Amino acid sequence: MFVLLLVLGAYSYGRSGRKQVPREGYRLPRLRELVVTAKFSVVATSVVEVHRKLMQTLNPHAELPFWTGTVQGNFIELHYGRPQEVEEWIKQPLLKWHWRKPSPLNLYYRTLLESRSGIPMNVTMIGSYSSQGAIDFDVTVLPNLYYWVYQLKLLECTSQQIEEAQHECCSFADQLRGMLGGAELQAPQVSAVGPATDVRRKLTRYGLDSQADLLTQAEMKIMGGQVEDGVKNCRSAVEQVTEKLIIRNGLHSTNTFANNITSLESNKYLDPRIGEFLRRGLYAFLSSVAHDKYAPTPRVAEYVLAVTEETVAFLLDRLS
Repeated sequence: MFVLLLVLGAYSYGRSGRKQVPREGYRLPRLRELVVTAKFSVVATSVVEVHRKLMQTLNPHAELPFWTGTVQGNFIELHYGRPQEVEEWIKQPLLKWHWRKPSPLNLYYRTLLESRSGIPMNVTMIGSYSSQGAIDFDVTVLPNLYYWVYQLKLLECTSQQIEEAQHECCSFADQLRGMLGGAELQAPQVSAVGPATDVRRKLTRYGLDSQADLLTQAEMKIMGGQVEDGVKNCRSAVEQVTEKLIIRNGLHSTNTFANNITSLESNKYLDPRIGEFLRRGLYAFLSSVAHDKYAPTPRVAEYVLAVTEETVAFLLDRLS
């Protein structure tokens, strides 16, 4: 209950007019510092076999599992939860303190709020078959605090909460490797903290909330293994930010990114060499992914996200 009140209090405070200044003892959380990655190799004949072993080990009591999981191709995703408990809750005709049955979404939020901030809540594992009869897995672990920030819009937290979440997720990644008898290829580490969230906060200050959300969704998808969809979000964000800023500066929007960049060059907002890079470099690459002509790796997608956010920051500086 204390944790629930703490999160709701911080959430309410963040929704007030003082969003940019955290209270004393708190700071602005960054999504990237709440992402733990690792890599290990497992001797197995298939990804399905690895998934089955994880489910058996994570849920020693089959009648009351704590973890659920799915496997598609070489992609495994695990979620922390108590599905039986939730199903029983849904079956109740009416809750005494509520005039109607709760929606599945409200149940999901209830699970987030009632779980510790540092507990691992989501794991993604992308496998690739090696020549030694093993499967190499790129692993990403996200704590509950990540979802407090991303979905519940928590705008401040303590350094201790972040450090505890990082420690627990690193430990859990090691535990997963141990469960599978895997060999470490890359020790668990916190994803590099970049200027991404600063860019998103700046977009929000300028009233470009939808574009900030696009970048957040891009990061979520890339970290979760949906790299192509994440890069497509990057493309949409660049397009929309450019168009919004053009209109705010009294210029005519052409509804195409290339022509909008040309307009910025003609009106001396951009150096033609920068415009050429944006048209034929960044945007051409983003479009090749959007049109299914190129499938980027997770590392390439992370690089593209970083370049996209730097580009958005540059456009904001020049046109705001």
